[in-house]
Amino acid sequence: MAHEDAAKQHFSVWLLVPEPQRSTIVAAMKAAADAHGLPTSEPHITLLGDAGAGTEAEMTAKLAALAGMGAVTCNFPKSGAVTAGIGADGTAAPWNQSAVAVPALTPELSRAHRAARQAFRGESAEAVASDAW
Repeated sequence: MAHEDAAKQHFSVWLLVPEPQRSTIVAAMKAAADAHGLPTSEPHITLLGDAGAGTEAEMTAKLAALAGMGAVTCNFPKSGAVTAGIGADGTAAPWNQSAVAVPALTPELSRAHRAARQAFRGESAEAVASDAW
């Protein structure tokens, strides 16, 4: 049992940005991070910050439930919306959040979020109907 538990990790569920948009976003994130001496990370939208714990195989099986959903339209309401992750006290944001851009809630993004909650957390359709992030 101890060996089995040791293989379990906590996972997040991300939407990754396709090319050619990825290159544009990476450049904007890098500029913001470089200007403030912060790290960069892979551009993504976090559907679930904590998708639960499991082995890679268990989580991959849950991820398969999201296959075939199609494109997830993500709109950013403001041009130049990438900003450096500097807190009100002037210190860097936690982890590697060196750049943040908040997308508008589209029907496709809401659908993907609800599907991820059902697949990874086992929430019912009724529970995810409110789409509370």
